[in-house]
Amino acid sequence: MDTKRKIGLFLVFYAIIGAMALLFWNDVNTFDIQALGYITSFQTHFLDNIFTSITFAGSILFWVLMIVLFWASGNKKLSTYLFIGIILEELLTGAMKYGAMRPRPLNPVLEQFTPAFPSAHSARATLGAILIKNYRFVFVPLMILVLISRLYLGVHYPSDILFGVMNGILIALVIKIIPEKKIEYYLTKFDKKLHMI
Repeated sequence: MDTKRKIGLFLVFYAIIGAMALLFWNDVNTFDIQALGYITSFQTHFLDNIFTSITFAGSILFWVLMIVLFWASGNKKLSTYLFIGIILEELLTGAMKYGAMRPRPLNPVLEQFTPAFPSAHSARATLGAILIKNYRFVFVPLMILVLISRLYLGVHYPSDILFGVMNGILIALVIKIIPEKKIEYYLTKFDKKLHMI
């Protein structure tokens, strides 16, 4: 199955999940509150510190550092894909956040200043886990831990996480449409301009 067909099917799936969430919003919201209440009941000072550290792996700063790291290590193609992906993620997630304007859960461990829905940390962690193929043994477990951390810290509801993950998958599929030769062409041009400076 080609990538464009995958995107089409995933958009249909996304639309169905979104429509069901809207249709049964009261039930979804009730589940979110109850599930989050159960998860946050395990909070301790020790675990707070651990999950506060883990959740950094979903932050914009962490992924900017990853982009710089891969670029510096010579993996400029992956760095470029991540750069484009993070920009798309910020645009999509930002539009959804300020469109939905869902308040954050009460009494989070970490203070947050943006709306809750969807989770940008979850989207970034998912996007990275998909794009960084050679290190999935590191980034897939890290993604799972980031998702758990957002719930444990009480900064997101489960449905925020779900749609964040779906955003990450969608953007990863869109990134795959970009021809590698086109990326290589622009990287070559960029390198030539750098050498001319």
